[in-house]
Amino acid sequence: MNEIVSESVRDRRSPMFPRAMALCMAAAVLCAGCGGGSKKHSVAQASQPSSACGAAESGAPVGLVLGLRANSPKPVLPGDFADQVTALITAAAKAKPAAPVVVTELDGVPHLAYDEPFATTAKGSIGIKTERDQYVSYVNTVASSLKPSQPQADDLMAIRKTTDQMKHRGTLIVADSGLQTSAPLDFRTPGLLEATPAEIATSLSNSGELPDLHGIRVVFVGVGQTVTPQPDIGQPLITNLKHIWQTLLVKAGACDVSFEPDASLADSSTAGYPAVGLVPLPAPPKPGPFCGTTVFADSGTVGFEPDTTQFRDPAAAHTTLANYAATVKPYLPGATIEVVGTTATWGDEAGRLKLSAERAQAVVDELVTLGIPRANLKPEGVGTHWSTHVDDVTKNGLNPVLAEQNRSVVLVGHCGGSAS
Repeated sequence: MNEIVSESVRDRRSPMFPRAMALCMAAAVLCAGCGGGSKKHSVAQASQPSSACGAAESGAPVGLVLGLRANSPKPVLPGDFADQVTALITAAAKAKPAAPVVVTELDGVPHLAYDEPFATTAKGSIGIKTERDQYVSYVNTVASSLKPSQPQADDLMAIRKTTDQMKHRGTLIVADSGLQTSAPLDFRTPGLLEATPAEIATSLSNSGELPDLHGIRVVFVGVGQTVTPQPDIGQPLITNLKHIWQTLLVKAGACDVSFEPDASLADSSTAGYPAVGLVPLPAPPKPGPFCGTTVFADSGTVGFEPDTTQFRDPAAAHTTLANYAATVKPYLPGATIEVVGTTATWGDEAGRLKLSAERAQAVVDELVTLGIPRANLKPEGVGTHWSTHVDDVTKNGLNPVLAEQNRSVVLVGHCGGSAS
């Protein structure tokens, strides 16, 4: 830490200012002890890191990306998780030479708020420890005083700017909902939040949009947590959002990516912050008159886990198909339904036809449990051979949003007589 910062710290606090009080000041980001009885959890051992994370051990650089923006809770890390982060910062200050601590404000144009290693002119161990504790407190002061200045949220840019200063070493903590609203990962784009994680990561990698995270361990806090006016995105989409971030960060070279299971961000007001666009939720399908076509897009409630025939949210799929079945039953026994599976341009032709047929069959099986006779259901897999298929391959490979539009199960109802 340079001498100007050291003098600033001395002006703000006496040398004996209690460390616990410094860390638990009002609205402090690292609010040690504020979380009550959360379970002990080691940041350094968050998710069984690979051997490639050797440089991210204690004493390495620490990065803090703080999502100070509308629609996401303020980044106040509670309880034992904050203790773990504070321990990493302290270890960075103790290292010889001291490793930098980098604090970045995440808004539409992220900027570095702090980027300094600990430095001291003290001679004795007591004096060094006092100044080191003041350094940790000052980092928290900087983090706690940040305010957003630009609309929208650019998580990828914040991560890039932070890790560029970490030089392929250390632990990066990202406290944010993860709902980026800036290109190239603008989750306001319909279908992106539901898209296949591997396809998003590959597309961003092919277009050179990913940061270089080799040697960096990433711990994400608060993914999917929102505040008004952003609607709650629900657990299935939170799960997919985590998969998206994990997949693209690993693709970017991160040696380990984990999600803090115990910490949650503070649900405090962000009124007056620059605007951040709302991420739309997929609209539930509205079955029209049975005698016609109903499209169940993969991005909706009747969607599947990538490359499988497992419904992404079985309960939601059951409810949606039950509503559809209710429109069919008045036309039985004469009605027939074509159940057509379609896919994106992924894999080979034979694989696409097989997967689309199996997904059509999965919908048939569910409709049978809902009282529609199997004899009235005609499953078929057509892969990419469907009238509404759009070209989803670009110069950078498969476009994940267009690919998601092409994945569906289409039900074409043929009335066999008047509804009774």
